Amino acid sequence: MDAINIPLFRWSGPFIGFLVDGCLFEPGGIYLGWEDAAGRVWRQDGSYLGERVETHYVLRRLNWAPPVPQPRRVPPVSPELPLPPPSRTARPPRPGWADALECVGLRPEPEDLVGAWRNVQERMRFLADGRYELMIMGQPAQQGRWELRGNLLLTPDADPGPQSDPLRRASIDPRSAPRRLVFRVLGYELQSMTLRQITEGRSLPFTMERDDL
Repeated sequence: MDAINIPLFRWSGPFIGFLVDGCLFEPGGIYLGWEDAAGRVWRQDGSYLGERVETHYVLRRLNWAPPVPQPRRVPPVSPELPLPPPSRTARPPRPGWADALECVGLRPEPEDLVGAWRNVQERMRFLADGRYELMIMGQPAQQGRWELRGNLLLTPDADPGPQSDPLRRASIDPRSAPRRLVFRVLGYELQSMTLRQITEGRSLPFTMERDDL
């Protein structure tokens, strides 16, 4: 049986992605979340996004407590998607509702990432001069230079110690040396971004929240 592809649009008109057999994908096949049997749509990290309205839109009620987050689901295999449809005419405002897809599918520019980001275990700080600092469990882990070229690239500083000290070079386990980290940006919504490490195999997606306070 062929998959059912339902195009989704922002309330303002732009096309945002497809709902394929209950899973939400960007046009390029990146998994964004899922829809449950009640028509509620969830982000891939399990947080509530909104509810599907008029087949092709996802809106969120204002002044209403969102449902409890759901357990994260295993990302499905990206399907073969049709060509994106053209944008639609903007819909008139609906009082008491907000467009849940307004920030979904945004692509960050380098200046959008400048600042600090955190989750339970890690904190990343990106400086405007291209430097970064990475902390894990409150302890400095590495620092170096960062770039956003499709993927987010973190290149740690070289440690000059082993080069000048043969004894130290011989005593260091190469597996513990800082390594270049490469992350795919799966989602970006101004105050949060979802990443997946692709340096060595594929990690599960994880979310970083802005932490500039």
